[in-house]
Amino acid sequence: MLELLKLIAKLISDNESFISGIIGLAAIFGGTFGFLKRKAMTRQYHTSVIFQKPTMGSKLIGRKRISRIFYQKLKDRHIVWISGMGGIGKSHIAEFIAFRYFKKSALLFKWRSDYKMTLTSSPNVEIAGAVSSMEDKFRIVYGELLRISKRTLLIFDGADQFGIDDISFFDQLATNRKLFIIITTRLQGIENSSLLMPVERREGCRLFSYYYGEKCSEYIGDSLVQLSGRHSLTIKLLACYAKTNHLTPEELLAKLEADRNSPVSALDSVVKIENGGEYEKPIDCITRLLRLSFSNGVREHIIAILSLFPDMEWDSDSILSICEGVTIKDVYRLYDESWLNSHDRKIFKIHPVIGEVVRNLMPLSREERRNLTRKLIEWVKYPQESFSTKSSHYSAMYVELFLTFQRDNPIIENGLLYYYLGRLENDWGNAKEAQRFLEHAQIIAEAQEKSDEAYILQVMIMSEQSEAFWFMGEDYFDKAIEREMKAREKSSNCPDIKYYIYSTIQLALYLSETNIDKNLNTAERYISEIYSKIDTQPVAYGRISMMMYIHYGIILFKQKKYDLAKNQFAKCIQYCREYQLCNNIDYAKALSSMGRVYITLYEQSQDKQYLQAALKSVEEAIEIKKSLLNEDHPSLGVSYHVYSTTLQKAGKIRRAIKYELKALDIRLKDPDKMEYLASSYLNLGDLYWEKGGLRMKNTQQYYGEALKIYLKIGTGFESEIERCKERLERRRHL
Repeated sequence: MLELLKLIAKLISDNESFISGIIGLAAIFGGTFGFLKRKAMTRQYHTSVIFQKPTMGSKLIGRKRISRIFYQKLKDRHIVWISGMGGIGKSHIAEFIAFRYFKKSALLFKWRSDYKMTLTSSPNVEIAGAVSSMEDKFRIVYGELLRISKRTLLIFDGADQFGIDDISFFDQLATNRKLFIIITTRLQGIENSSLLMPVERREGCRLFSYYYGEKCSEYIGDSLVQLSGRHSLTIKLLACYAKTNHLTPEELLAKLEADRNSPVSALDSVVKIENGGEYEKPIDCITRLLRLSFSNGVREHIIAILSLFPDMEWDSDSILSICEGVTIKDVYRLYDESWLNSHDRKIFKIHPVIGEVVRNLMPLSREERRNLTRKLIEWVKYPQESFSTKSSHYSAMYVELFLTFQRDNPIIENGLLYYYLGRLENDWGNAKEAQRFLEHAQIIAEAQEKSDEAYILQVMIMSEQSEAFWFMGEDYFDKAIEREMKAREKSSNCPDIKYYIYSTIQLALYLSETNIDKNLNTAERYISEIYSKIDTQPVAYGRISMMMYIHYGIILFKQKKYDLAKNQFAKCIQYCREYQLCNNIDYAKALSSMGRVYITLYEQSQDKQYLQAALKSVEEAIEIKKSLLNEDHPSLGVSYHVYSTTLQKAGKIRRAIKYELKALDIRLKDPDKMEYLASSYLNLGDLYWEKGGLRMKNTQQYYGEALKIYLKIGTGFESEIERCKERLERRRHL
């Protein structure tokens, strides 16, 4: 991205190279501007700029930077063209420049839906004559525009629809040096006003040759255009695909013909599109998907393209060649951050379900929507079965895309899908993002009739919202407990007792985390009420069983009932191993918690067997969490902290410091969890104290940070506060 920005800066600073250089820049953006390029090359005093970046509603990434670029060109050239597909933010950019740099000295010409052009004038600009008489190419006000004596910006929004055939019209306006002109247009391609419209065969052949980089024979070109359905965007895809995969037009045609005539095609090796067990013709899918994605923005376009080739690994150049209006940053945002730093720059494969989602974004019946949503629910519900959580994080955006097409149809399944997306965000530690999804789910659930399904969904949402509050830090603990109490009360009327059990377990955990003796006893009582029901048939309750064993173990551990806590963690570990659930976050939590128990038992008995068992448990937990979670997930921070404590007991101080620093890095990103942050500072203080005693500067730093936080928290950490004060005092005397 830095190199791209450098290139832009160079081009803009060098007026002479800008026109020719922008052609190369457009290739990077994947944009096309045949019409504008041709005009710009012949008219040396105005500039053609391609801007193709998604708006994401009204929020345009980089709008200020882009507007500065355009404004600078206005000062030098007086005319700037902003070209690109519909809905990408051309008008937003133009209006932003008007408000930012020209304030009220701007005139906006806009094409209305009734096919009459209107003029919006600001109070500071006087225009004589009747504005309503402007349909005939501005003839009445044309003279008035030329006579404007104040510094004024003219915006021709959607100029391709004004019926202006001769570009000299704008050149003549620019002779008035007080006028600065911005023109937005969809004109792009080789003599083609819209990439959404079918093209003539000759024009299609020219388009293919343009993107392929070489002229192909008339027969081959005609055949490719015919196979593409004469859709220019499909023609572009085929040309870029052939070029990046080093295929001649003849070889490409042979593959497409084989695919069209055979159920098991030559293209199966590169294009596998599953649809009910059979393969659709790639051309049909390409045309349908690209037409849809092009009309709905760039992100959908990327998804459509990549979903067509789920078994291929795409390098960056291929993606940038094929995806219309995509910059390196856009691609970067959608994938694992390690992608840009890797040597081979490979992108993970798209999950088959996502391909099906994108292919089915066209209008569906109510029942079809329900069936597809149910599939998505099952996939999102247990992502670890097919994905690591890292990949699931990015794939969730695709599921959200599907939901954007369903918002006007609030079926209960959409509410469930929002709920599971919220739950995934909670699992990844993104509490605020989780709340956003859960609010959508709540709106849908409350809009439904009073069915058992809607009632249960409301309970699930309330419980997940309480978890999100909990993740948001101590200031929200009371809200989390209050919300879970309401969920527990509401769930008592559910036909399925599982929801009551789940809510009870969660409430017990939140109460125990307050570290108040009264709450600990209440938490133990809640778990005891449901324990026998689950313990006798854990398989019937699935993940709820694992949660109960872990949370009950944590409560017992805080009550200093270490042997009983050890038994609970052991039950969870045994259950996961027996039913082959070892690549599971609950299994990792149980191992990490068991490590804490072993450390405590070692401190009591000095039996090194406990120390070795602790190291083994925590190491296994870390490996599982690293494969499932983002590298800065709070749960990894807990395991790093426990592992550091274990290494400290084993006398491996340097290594212990390394892992505690990793834990600290994670916890600094979530400062609301003050207790965890303080424990890392305190542990680092102890480690440096052990390593170098009073002479270590780090000792003072980390004890000081820990003391600040413990004093802020208040009760419950008296011994830690005294330790920090005592050692800081000794360091001060030194």
